[in-house]
Amino acid sequence: MKSTKKVILAATLFLMMGLSVSAQSRKAAERPRLDPEKETTQLVEKLDLSQKQADKVKKINQDFAKKMEQARTAKEDGRPASRETMAQLHREKTDKMKAVLSKKQYEAYEKVYAEKGKQMRQKATGEKHPAESKTRTGTRR
Repeated sequence: MKSTKKVILAATLFLMMGLSVSAQSRKAAERPRLDPEKETTQLVEKLDLSQKQADKVKKINQDFAKKMEQARTAKEDGRPASRETMAQLHREKTDKMKAVLSKKQYEAYEKVYAEKGKQMRQKATGEKHPAESKTRTGTRR
């Protein structure tokens, strides 16, 4: 009787582990890809870009999204491109953006992306965004 319970318990644990891994795989596959159009629209609004700047930023975003997708799908020794490769792509994009934006716009651009990075790290670690964190009385911390 005890051995039957152990077998059932072990089978249940393996099933639960399999479901957990499956859910994690789906999350990675469902991760939204870069949307250059959406990103450009947001930057036009937040940085007050001219039409000429908006056109250049759109091209930079499209090129960046294409290169990032290629880096994700390219296999080096059977593995996706390294973080360093992706970091290099980000640096190249930042350099191009710096050339297009005014000093004031570039400072605002850095703030926008610092906040985006912070939100991504919080999401990855399961932390809540400060606007979502509230005490029991309903006020912000």
